[in-house]
Amino acid sequence: MSDGLDTFLAGKVPAATEMAVWGNGTISLRIEAYLATDEPPLPCLTSVRALVLGDDASVLVFWDSKGQPQLLPGGRREPGESLLETLHREVLEETGIEPLNPLPLGFLRCHHLGPRPNGYPFPYPGFIQPVFLAWPGKERPCARVHDPYVTRSLFCPLAEVWKLPLRAVDRVFLSAALGGRT
Repeated sequence: MSDGLDTFLAGKVPAATEMAVWGNGTISLRIEAYLATDEPPLPCLTSVRALVLGDDASVLVFWDSKGQPQLLPGGRREPGESLLETLHREVLEETGIEPLNPLPLGFLRCHHLGPRPNGYPFPYPGFIQPVFLAWPGKERPCARVHDPYVTRSLFCPLAEVWKLPLRAVDRVFLSAALGGRT
C-alpha cells in the first residue's frame, strides 16, 4: 500500500466485503465498506459517493447498465475540487438531484486483485471512496449528463428498497444511515 493507506486502515474492520469486476471485465477488485468517518489520506481518494435519503422514508436508487440497483451515486474527483464539490457535481450529473447537507458516513476501500493495468493513473493497489449521507435538494433533470453506467434513478420507498438485490456494501451504508433499522 502507499500514501498512508496502510496506516489509515490499521485497526479498522470492514462491515462488508464483496468482489467486483470493472473496466469491461479487465479490473478485479475487492471492495470493503467501512463505517469509520475519519478522513482518509487525500492521495488515496479517487471518488466520492453519497447515500441520499428522502424526507418521506425513501432512498435514491439508480440502476447501472447491467440492471443492478445501487444506492451510492458519485464519481471521480476532478483536479482542484474539494470532496464536497465533487459529491455535489457527481450526484447531480448522475441523478439530477442536488445533494444537501452531506455528513460523513464511511468509506469504500477498493483493492486491486490483479497486476496494475497499463497506463493506470490512479492509486494502486488500493484506493478510497468516501461515502456521505445526504438529503435531496432541488431536482434538476436538465443537469443530468449522459452516463452509460447510470440508466435511471428514482426515489423508492424503504420497504421496497430492502427487497431489491442490493450489493452488500449498499446494505451496510443504508442500515448505518437508518441507525440500524431495516
